[in-house]
Amino acid sequence: MQKRDCALHIGVYNFRNEQIYFNFKILTATTMITSLIPQQIVAFGERTLKSKSDRLWVTGKTKRSMDLIAGTALLAVTAPVQLLAMAALKTFSGRCLKTEKKTGQGCRVFTQFELDVDALSPRMLGLKLFLMRWGITELPQLVNVIRGEMSLVGPEAAPCNEGERYRYEIPNYGARNFARPGMTGAAQQAGWGGRRDIRKRAAHDARYVSKATVKDDLRLLKSAVLPKRA
Repeated sequence: MQKRDCALHIGVYNFRNEQIYFNFKILTATTMITSLIPQQIVAFGERTLKSKSDRLWVTGKTKRSMDLIAGTALLAVTAPVQLLAMAALKTFSGRCLKTEKKTGQGCRVFTQFELDVDALSPRMLGLKLFLMRWGITELPQLVNVIRGEMSLVGPEAAPCNEGERYRYEIPNYGARNFARPGMTGAAQQAGWGGRRDIRKRAAHDARYVSKATVKDDLRLLKSAVLPKRA
């Protein structure tokens, strides 16, 4: 088999204002490059970001303290609304709460709470839209915030099977694992929540993880509570 020099230049993470690049120049067959190099690049990039994680806002104790204090206060304030919503759902559909396994900080699996509006009949579409429009369905996630499984602001919690699928396929995807998932976040507010465009979601998540400050969290929280009117 004929061998040739092959150079790969692949950007993996944005850290602060610095784009980190990995330049691999190896003497090997093309088939070996496609099967081995992506794993090596991603692993090296994740180690690089991890070595600087103690300087990130998203991993700091101040952010966790803010989540705990604000999350507890919000849970107390919104408890009556949640109880009323759960009572209505229980009356009209027989179910009020659902749980789902999600991947959080450090790829740890946790149980995410949410009001269950999926079982409502079409006749109760108005109630369903009202609860979803005002974010009431997500208020039980304040329990996840208090427990330290989520944050008020951060990347969207991902299904358990998503990480390994996209880790080597999408640049910057693994950066989200350095932060707790958020009830709201930069990607969600930019319109890239869910599975609309995972590459753009990953880019927003990586930018948030590497550059976020307390001012960014407060701005995103304000936008979530007081959304802009069209």
